[in-house]
Amino acid sequence: MEKLPEDIIKRIELDYKTKYLQNYVIKRLSSINSLTLNVGLDQFIRSILIISNGNINELNKILET
Repeated sequence: MEKLPEDIIKRIELDYKTKYLQNYVIKRLSSINSLTLNVGLDQFIRSILIISNGNINELNKILET
């Protein structure tokens, strides 16, 4: 995955307080790159971050479906 847009990075930093969690979220989101999507990748990632609302378990659940 290419570098994430600044707004996505800021959202991750806001929702996930530790560097460990931030790096984990970025790594998990990079797995999306291999999916065939009907929307832009950045928009899809933004939606995931909004739905998960800083909850790492919710983020993992979304990414596993």
